[in-house]
Amino acid sequence: AIELTELLNGTICFITVKTKDTIAIEKEFNFNGTVMIFHDQVHQVMINIFTNAIEAIESSSDSGNGLIKITTNPIKVDNKEFVEIEVYNSGPEVSEEELLKIFEPFYTTKVTEMNSGLGLSVAYTTIKKHKGFIEAKNSDHGFSIIVKLPLQ
Repeated sequence: AIELTELLNGTICFITVKTKDTIAIEKEFNFNGTVMIFHDQVHQVMINIFTNAIEAIESSSDSGNGLIKITTNPIKVDNKEFVEIEVYNSGPEVSEEELLKIFEPFYTTKVTEMNSGLGLSVAYTTIKKHKGFIEAKNSDHGFSIIVKLPLQ
């Protein structure tokens, strides 16, 4: 069993090097328990999600005042207990067409050589292996990736 808050805080420390003090990171952890997950795999999922959030904010015209907000909540899905991890970023919203393709392998909206278009595809596959769910949605002047992991 992995302490989720500890994993998320470790991942945040790991990626804050990339934020260059131009992106505020807020945390609202309403779940303080353990999850039966492979630490390294879910850590990599969160790195991919945070990296995409940073890149989305940096690509927007308002990149000087970006926000990433990480929220955790216990929830129920079909009478089963899950923890929901929402990673919101204040970058641009995504078109409906892009939302349909966002978890496909090699799909990318970025034009750098460093990008393979595999980050969210790997995240999707990893979360499915953990019997969880992952989704993407536009939300309140930004964009969110939501991960749901089972608690049993």
